[in-house]
Amino acid sequence: MKKVQAPDYCSCGWDQFTDVFKGADLNAQLSADDPRLATLEQKTIALCGSKLPEDKIKASFLATCQGDEPRKAAYCNCAWPALRKTLAPADFLGSFQGQRFDDAKKAMVTACKGKFPAELAKADFMKECTRGDTGSNSRCECAWNKMRAKYPVEAIVSGTADISTVGLKDCK
Repeated sequence: MKKVQAPDYCSCGWDQFTDVFKGADLNAQLSADDPRLATLEQKTIALCGSKLPEDKIKASFLATCQGDEPRKAAYCNCAWPALRKTLAPADFLGSFQGQRFDDAKKAMVTACKGKFPAELAKADFMKECTRGDTGSNSRCECAWNKMRAKYPVEAIVSGTADISTVGLKDCK
């Protein structure tokens, strides 16, 4: 609670936790698909989201977006206001999934085009593409080139690129 510096939000979140898990054996292992976790997320966002100052949400977004790579700063500093045009601060607290979020990300891709370093995006892509698959560098290189021919880097890293339209089956 001290790190977040938002005691009202944390207190409210704790109240939601104790309500959702009332009577639960907290020593038992929770599975990631436990429906109570989704309920907790929904209730915490709905009832507590307004208690978290926007500057804290923005700082968390920027830190997560940039990670330990300062070359992402221009993109992240562009992404925040672009996303905020259609999303409320509390929207950044949840899973960031659904049509509203997809639409916001597509608008952000347009607003921030050219700001994400292509070499970083390609390195991340190649790392994920070749994970555990020796000898797939040429296939992954082909996939990257096909995606880049059709989409800007920002669409690829935001997940808004429709990769089913680029002919990846041709990459061997």
